[in-house]
Amino acid sequence: MKKTSFARQQPAVRALCQRLTLVLLLFTALIVSATPFTFQGRLNVPGTSTSGNYDFQFSLFDSASAGNQQGSTLTNLATAVTNRL
Repeated sequence: MKKTSFARQQPAVRALCQRLTLVLLLFTALIVSATPFTFQGRLNVPGTSTSGNYDFQFSLFDSASAGNQQGSTLTNLATAVTNRL
């Protein structure tokens, strides 16, 4: 078996490092592109002061009517609500 010198391996190692760097940059860009947002609202339940613990489900759709759900439904159980907020 023929021995390969380190000098001959350097271009291959450099190319591998460049590819790994590119993959990491693309992966980072993908993660950063998911923009978080904050939702604020008021819970209205007729006939009550609307205070206590409530279970909430959140779903995101790509259109106001007949849209497709994006991602999965998030559920927050026993969320404290005081004076409808």
